[in-house]
Amino acid sequence: MKMMKYAALLLPLIMAVGCESLEQEDAALPVVETLDATDITRSTVVLHGRTTGGVTNMLSRGVCFGLSEQVTYEDKCVSVVRGEGEFSAKTHELSPTTQYYMKAFAVMKNGEVIYGDLKTFTTSDFQLANLAIAPAEAITSTEATLKATILYRGDYPIAECGFVYDTTEGVSLESESESVVRMKLDNITDDMSGRATGLNYGTTYYVKAYASTAYGVAYSEEISFQTKNDIPTEIGTVVLEENSYTTIKVSSQIIKPNGTVSGYGLCWSESNALPTTEDSSITLSGEFSHTIEGLRPNLTLYVRAWAQNEAGINYSPALKVRVKSYDCGGNMVTVVPPAEFYIGWLGDPSDTENEAIYAAARDGLLSSFKSGHTTYTIPSKVVGLKPYRVAKYEVTNADYVEFLNFYKSATVKDGEYKGKALLYIDEGATMITYDSATNTWSVAEENANKPAVGVTWYGANEFCVFYGGFLPNEAQWENAARGNVYSNDPSVEMFRFSGSNTLADVAVYNTPDVAEVGTKQPNQLGLYDMSGNAQEWTSSFWVRNYYATYKEAGPASTLSKVLRGCRSQRGAEQFFHNGTREALNIDIFSAGKSNYAGFRFFDSNVEE
Repeated sequence: MKMMKYAALLLPLIMAVGCESLEQEDAALPVVETLDATDITRSTVVLHGRTTGGVTNMLSRGVCFGLSEQVTYEDKCVSVVRGEGEFSAKTHELSPTTQYYMKAFAVMKNGEVIYGDLKTFTTSDFQLANLAIAPAEAITSTEATLKATILYRGDYPIAECGFVYDTTEGVSLESESESVVRMKLDNITDDMSGRATGLNYGTTYYVKAYASTAYGVAYSEEISFQTKNDIPTEIGTVVLEENSYTTIKVSSQIIKPNGTVSGYGLCWSESNALPTTEDSSITLSGEFSHTIEGLRPNLTLYVRAWAQNEAGINYSPALKVRVKSYDCGGNMVTVVPPAEFYIGWLGDPSDTENEAIYAAARDGLLSSFKSGHTTYTIPSKVVGLKPYRVAKYEVTNADYVEFLNFYKSATVKDGEYKGKALLYIDEGATMITYDSATNTWSVAEENANKPAVGVTWYGANEFCVFYGGFLPNEAQWENAARGNVYSNDPSVEMFRFSGSNTLADVAVYNTPDVAEVGTKQPNQLGLYDMSGNAQEWTSSFWVRNYYATYKEAGPASTLSKVLRGCRSQRGAEQFFHNGTREALNIDIFSAGKSNYAGFRFFDSNVEE
C-alpha cells in the first residue's frame, strides 16, 4: 500500500517531466552548415549543406545564393525535403565567370530561417573542347600521319579543327615562330586524322591537335616525332596530259633518286586530298605516266606521284583534277544571288493600282502580265539561294549529239527515269537524226549551232546529270534571266525582258523556227537567249500558286514541269517577260510545244 501511495505521488511529476522534454524537442533548432559547392561549370553548380537536429520543427532545408554578401532565403535558392545530415541540389542558368555568395538554410514551422556560414563559389568560363592526341604514324622522311580524338566538344560550336606543329616545343596557333604549320582539316569529326607533308628529314617535330571556337582555342597535350634521316627520292609534280569524260592521263618524273629507287607510281582518291598508296594506286615500270579509267564527268580527283628508296615512300604535291565535263565551251558564268530577292511580277512605277516590289522594276502593268493564261504573277521571296554557274548559251544540237554519241542510248540507262526517251526523234520534233547501222547520232551543219529542241524533260535532265550539273529551278532560272539585278533605286536598270526593255534586242521571236544561239544581245550577266529562241526546261513542278517564301513544290497531279523564256514561234510580248512561265506534261508529246522545248546547263562548280 505504501508503494502504491508513492507511485501515485510520483506519476504527475513524471508526466510533467515528459511533457517538458517533448516541448523542448519541438522547440529545438537545427545546426546548419554550408558546405563547399562542387561540379562547377559556366552555368551550373551542385550546392551542398548539412543540418543536425531540429527535424521535428523543420519545414524544409536548402541553399540560397546570390550576387551579394547579404544573401538570404528571399534570393534564389534550391530546396530539398527536411531531414538530418548532408544534402545537395543542382542549379542552372548561372552566368559564366561570376562570383556567387551562398548559405545553407533550414526553414522552421514558425517561419524562422536558420542559416549556415557564408561561402562563395565562382562559375567557370565556357568549356572548350577536350582533345586527346595519338602518337604519329606512318612516319617517313617528309611525311607523317597525325591522329587525335575530340573527347568533349565544349560549350560552343567548333568552327575549325586540325593540327599545329613546329620544330620547337610549346607549339600553338598563337606562336610567332615563322616555321609553325597550321594543318586545318576539311571536316569536323570526333576522330581527327591528317597527313603532314613537306617535312624535313631527320627533324624532330612537336605537335598539338586543336579545336577552335569563336571564344577560344582548345589544345591537346603536345607530342613529338622525328622524321627519318634518309634523303627521299625527289619527285616532280603531277602533270595532266589528257582529260576526257571518263578518263584522265597523268604523268610525273623522278628528279633525283637519292639512293636506290625500289618502286614508283601514282595514287589517287576522290575524297582524300593527300592520297597515299593505301588509296587507289598503281606501281609503274618504264614510262612514269598512267591513264586512269572508269571515271565520270565532273568528278574531282586528287592525284599524287610516289617513289620509294631507302628513306621510304615520298610523295609529290597533289594535283586536283576535275574530270572533263560540259562547260559550254568555257562559257560558264558564276552567279552569286542576293541573300533575299523576289521572283514573279516585281512591279512597275506606272502601275498605280499595284505596289511595285522594286522601284526600279520595269515589268509592265500587272494586267498585261496576267494576260497569258499559263502565267502566274504573285511574287515569291527567295531566301538563301546558293551561288551557281549557268551556261551563256542554250545547249545546242552539236552539244546534244556529242552527248548522245558518248552516252550510246536513246533512253535513260539507269536510275529513277530508266527507259524514258531522251528526245522526240520519231515525232520529228528534233533536228537530230539517228543512224541505226552505225548507232550514231548527227545533225546537219546548218543546224549544229541552233538550240537542241525536241528534247524531252528526261533528256534535258539526263544531259545535265551526266555532266555533273542540273536543270535549274524557277528561282535560279529567273534570277539568271534578270541579270541578278534587284534595286529600289529607279536609276538602276531592271529590264522587262532579259537584258532589255525592247524585246527585239534580246529575243528570237515571232518566227517559225529557232535561230543559232547568241545572235541577239546578252543580258547583264552575259547570258544569251534567256528571252525567246528555245523555251527552256526547269526542274520545277508546275503549280499555279507560288509560295510566299519560295520553295519547290511536290509532283503535280498532271506531272507537268515548268518551261521558262517562251519560244520563238510566239509574238506577243507578255509571253516573253522575265517572270512568265508555262507548263508542259513531261510524258505527253505536244507538237506545238515540244519542238520548241530546249534547255540550258547549270552547275554548282563555284570555287570557294
